[in-house]
Amino acid sequence: MLSEILAPLLKHPDEVFSDRSEKVLLEPGYSSATYLLVCKTWFRVATPLLYNVVILRTSAQSEAIQTVLKAHPEIGSFIKKLRVEGGFGDAMHTILKSAPNITDLFLTLSIWGSGNVRGLCSGLPLINPRRVIIDDDEKRPKKNKFVTELFETLIELIPKWDRLQTFDSPYTPGHHPTSTARAEALASALRESRTLQTLIVGIGIGDEFPHYLYQVVNMPSLKRLHFEQRQSFALNMHLRAEVEANPKLKAIVTFSMPTLEPSEMIWETLSKFTSAFFPSLPLPALEQSRTSFAGNFKEFKRLSETEEGTAEKLEVLLPVINRKKPVNPVNPMLLAPFTSVTDFTWRAHDPRLLFTPIPAGFSPFSNLEILSIGGASPTVLDFGSQLPLASLRKVHLCETADIPASIAFLQSHGAKLVELTAPLDILAKIDVFNLSPNLNLLVIVAPSDENSPVVLDDFFTCSNPHPTLSSLRFDILPLPRKLEPAIQRAFERLEPQSFPLLKEMSMICIEWPTSQHGKNKWIILSEVLRPKGIKLTDMHGIGGTGKRKL
Repeated sequence: MLSEILAPLLKHPDEVFSDRSEKVLLEPGYSSATYLLVCKTWFRVATPLLYNVVILRTSAQSEAIQTVLKAHPEIGSFIKKLRVEGGFGDAMHTILKSAPNITDLFLTLSIWGSGNVRGLCSGLPLINPRRVIIDDDEKRPKKNKFVTELFETLIELIPKWDRLQTFDSPYTPGHHPTSTARAEALASALRESRTLQTLIVGIGIGDEFPHYLYQVVNMPSLKRLHFEQRQSFALNMHLRAEVEANPKLKAIVTFSMPTLEPSEMIWETLSKFTSAFFPSLPLPALEQSRTSFAGNFKEFKRLSETEEGTAEKLEVLLPVINRKKPVNPVNPMLLAPFTSVTDFTWRAHDPRLLFTPIPAGFSPFSNLEILSIGGASPTVLDFGSQLPLASLRKVHLCETADIPASIAFLQSHGAKLVELTAPLDILAKIDVFNLSPNLNLLVIVAPSDENSPVVLDDFFTCSNPHPTLSSLRFDILPLPRKLEPAIQRAFERLEPQSFPLLKEMSMICIEWPTSQHGKNKWIILSEVLRPKGIKLTDMHGIGGTGKRKL
């Protein structure tokens, strides 16, 4: 019973084991090995479950497993699935020698010039897997002596592995010549296998049946040739037609791509893209009946004349028409009909655009909760500074927002805000943490001048602890290298007692390393914040520690 309880907690899903996508090395959370420390009974029951799937991403991990197996050789018999994401030197010989029951093997050919594969190549003949998955960067395949040594070892062993039933190839037609050559060599080696039943290959740009696979198709043991879609818009109509016309292919070929019409595939891809990057955007956005949009002044005027007071969201875009001609002022009374608007976006990019004199007592937007300003026109900010805006809670200012108008507006309304987006050159002049004591989220965008500092050394200095700030985000992409020291100095001077609820900072420019060879400046920043109880993450929420799990 205890085994059944612990199994889901210690299990690595096969999707994780076989996944070829890049994964960062920073994995927040605790090690599953913690369960072994509860008591002797848990240790005895959990050990076989823990080592059932072994995933090696770094040399430190392989050396740790080697140490365990040298001390307790019997543990090697528990290993059924082994994923090796590198060469990892002599340690791999010990691991493979100690694990005779491996059924599933994942190997990568993306090995650096320093990634010794001697132990891996000498240990592979000692196992006899049923499934082999190969990974390679087919667009930019690495070419060095270690890759060559490992690939030649594979070519030699594939015909000798007499339990091999499934082989998953990394190559899709139509890529790098080196990838094509490797795909052909693998096909020739697989042809010599007497036990292979399933071959999995990718569908990419090429729209024809790969010629090198014909030698595999006629193998007596092969029961299934599976094409797996690995690229968007890989419709492969000619490939499908070729399969349909060939009885032998038709009998064994299967596809994993969705059977959608081209137009449906396009909309599905767009939908997935939009959902990934704009998760709060309803789809389709154009179906929102309570949203009003104007892309120029004429549309704005027409909207104002036809508005019946039902729109909850208003977006106005007034582009620069002609910088040589004078700009006519806008009558603010055009905003009067939008009495129900709670979310207002004003994008006026000409700094010369102003309002006509505002009538006494005119006070629109009594329900406004969110204000977004894009462009350099100070109009709405100047006007808004004079309004009560009692419901306002969120303000988003772009990097080109008028600085004096923005400062005046925030001095009028900053105290009521729970969310603020603004460039540093505005934030630094308003003492934002003391001005806005109710902030939950602060987003810092890149300044309009790329030479301006992203953050000042004393930016996080507070006269009093900020009681509500829980998240801070830097929407800066990319981050110029010369500005990195300023970020580090500011993080070093941050006092955690000044922000008792601040547990996370995110930077969209962060790219964590995906291999042990990746030297990454962000780990240094992460280590500065970690002792302060603050997690540094990328745009996906990944990060938090510079320690790599063993």
